[in-house]
Amino acid sequence: FPPFLVTLLCVTDQAVPDGVDVLSLSVGPNGLPRRNLTFMSTFDLALLSAVKAGVFVTQAVGNGGPYPRTSLSFSPWIFSVAAATHDRAYPNAITLGSITGTGLACKIHATGTNGSFSLITAADATNGNVSRILVDECQDAGNYNRSLVSGRILVCSYSLRYLFGVSTLADTVAAVQELRASGLVFLATPDVDGHSFPPSPIGFPVIIIPSSKDSAVKFIRHLSWILTISLHLPPGVAPLLQHIHGHGHHSRRPHQGGDVLVPDVNSNNLDVADVLKPNILPPGNLIWAAWSSIGSDEREFEGQEFALISGASMATPHIAGIAALVKQRFPSLSPAGIASAMSTTALTLDSNGQPLLAQHPSSNVDSILGPATPFDFGAGFVNPAAAIDPGLIFDAGFRDYIQFLCSIPALSNSTVSAATGSSFFTSSSFASDLNTPYVSIASLNGARSVVRIATSVSERDEAYNATLVVPAGVSVTVQPSSFSVRGGQLVKLTLTLKALVTSSAPIFGELLLDGDRGHRLHLPICVSSKIASSGTS
Repeated sequence: FPPFLVTLLCVTDQAVPDGVDVLSLSVGPNGLPRRNLTFMSTFDLALLSAVKAGVFVTQAVGNGGPYPRTSLSFSPWIFSVAAATHDRAYPNAITLGSITGTGLACKIHATGTNGSFSLITAADATNGNVSRILVDECQDAGNYNRSLVSGRILVCSYSLRYLFGVSTLADTVAAVQELRASGLVFLATPDVDGHSFPPSPIGFPVIIIPSSKDSAVKFIRHLSWILTISLHLPPGVAPLLQHIHGHGHHSRRPHQGGDVLVPDVNSNNLDVADVLKPNILPPGNLIWAAWSSIGSDEREFEGQEFALISGASMATPHIAGIAALVKQRFPSLSPAGIASAMSTTALTLDSNGQPLLAQHPSSNVDSILGPATPFDFGAGFVNPAAAIDPGLIFDAGFRDYIQFLCSIPALSNSTVSAATGSSFFTSSSFASDLNTPYVSIASLNGARSVVRIATSVSERDEAYNATLVVPAGVSVTVQPSSFSVRGGQLVKLTLTLKALVTSSAPIFGELLLDGDRGHRLHLPICVSSKIASSGTS
């Protein structure tokens, strides 16, 4: 095994005797297993053993979005986490002539600076005949005339070379400081439109304008010889410009406060085993976190104790923390029960009451947002306050996961036994029989009945009404449509789905459970290919 995988396996094994309740994994494979089904990889089976011992496992799905089928967290015993933006802001402001924009403030070590400064482009400040790429990216102070740059704001290009690590912010800042510039403006090149810009804690006033189509870019590129920039920087703060607006000029469409944007991550296994991935969506964009000051893998953060980072790896610890709260509230709850508590109480609307939005692949930077689906956010945006009081949970254990594996046609009982050490086998027609807090059917041939067992974790009796948001092209019924339940009591819900049309387009709905004591749960319903017939499968 690769050394990194061996280390992860050792950590997973040690978590059990150490009494770990929650295992947070901001790591995963680089791609699909080459020879095995995703559920039968060495790593996923090791995590199944941890879940068997009562450890809740949450894992980042990776950062392959917005492209479909990029989730790298596969198995139903793992709580897989996507990443969203959020409405927290670190506001600051800059003025470019008559254009004013607000942006993100980043921690730096510089003192405050106020005033107006002349701009000069890197090309206008060069010493002579130097490569345009090297000049525009401002990596070497020796390429420029210090007398032209000193006291001015130097304008440099931010290209894909920065995202790949060929050029670095640290080298640019070092060059600009050596040239005694008063500040630095980065203009994004077209090849990075639509990419995220990781803010770096730089001890120097730096601003990145992240769209090559932004109106401010035109002003700076063509009018820099007469334009001045007003910097209003509180001590220790530098802005990273996200959106800039000018009268009469087109600018990037900003997302409204509270909107949630997520990568489009579809399960690699949805067409095999009725598994929905990701499972949940917490904040993962621009998250402050502790950083090792002696770390050397990210030059921009060398010597820093905190960093502002984005990705599913930053989202996953949110879920680990919420899982710990649920475990504290319900000490006897299984890992599946903890996952259910977060899933059924998740939100599918943003803080403005609007549907969640997702990024989708597009060559047009201004139109990459569209309606999100469970393939983007799983059950929805996590709601911690509701998760610690879910009312009902949908539980599953080790035997249920063995039954799930045995339902996959490519796996024999002997293969499952050799991989898991289990000798418990029972017949199961479909992987969708696993008692998950969602209903996912990859191929609905005619009709299918799916059973879900709900367990009350409330201390009081409660009456529930079940309603459906029915996916297009499918009829769905649920029995019973109303029920009363006492604390600890189990209730059997039977959903019957029937394909009305033949189609390969995925469709979505949900089962809603409304209790008379304020509990409101929802279970996503996802159906991919459908074959209409009069039979029942």
